[in-house]
Amino acid sequence: MKKLSLCLVLVSGLALLSGCESLNDATEDMRENLGVRNDPETHLVAAEPRAVYAAGRAAAEDMGFSFRRGGPAQGELEAISGIASDDSLRSTTQRRMKVRFVAHPYGTEIRFWLTEVREEESSSNRGLSTERALRHSSLAGVFFQSVDARLGIKPETK
Repeated sequence: MKKLSLCLVLVSGLALLSGCESLNDATEDMRENLGVRNDPETHLVAAEPRAVYAAGRAAAEDMGFSFRRGGPAQGELEAISGIASDDSLRSTTQRRMKVRFVAHPYGTEIRFWLTEVREEESSSNRGLSTERALRHSSLAGVFFQSVDARLGIKPETK
């Protein structure tokens, strides 16, 4: 009886461990798929990172975003918009801007992410919100144009 129990434990342990590799592969594939969807919008500016950060912070404030965290030494800026609600006051929406300023051989690369945080009114799920990336938002273009203008860079004409 003890041998049978020991065999069952060993067989179940082997079965459990054999699935770990496939589980790790599935987890890695999922991370790669999610990472692709959240690639930043990028813009290259011929200026040093601290000046670009200062222009970026001012641009975010001009766009109605409030500074949340970051600084020129970290090369990061995170800002949030005001809270907006629908006409029936059943849901609220807020946008979060995350920007990184990375030194580049030709100046500074700006990496821009925009996400929307939405909370639905529900008596059973109060306080739960969903967040989604807003890819190809026109706000990225507005931000980049405002940074360029503050740095004295004229827009390219085509």
